[in-house]
Amino acid sequence: MPQHSFLIIPRNDGVAVSVDGNLHIKEMNSREMLTLAGRCFEVAMEMLKEEERDKDNTNIGEIGIGPAEG
Repeated sequence: MPQHSFLIIPRNDGVAVSVDGNLHIKEMNSREMLTLAGRCFEVAMEMLKEEERDKDNTNIGEIGIGPAEG
C-alpha cells in the first residue's frame, strides 16, 4: 500500500486535511466534530488494549510460560 503524507488540522468550522500537499476542507458542526473526536478516542483505546495484549503475550513467551507439555 503506498504511503501518503497527510495532516489533519482541527478548525473552528471543521477540519482541514492535507494529503500529499493537496488541502481539503471538511466543514463540520459541533456535533459532527464531537462525534469524530469520540470515534477517534474509541479507536485509540481499542488500539491501546490490543497493543497491551500483544505485549503481555510476548512477555509470556519470553519467560517460557505456555501450554503444559506432556
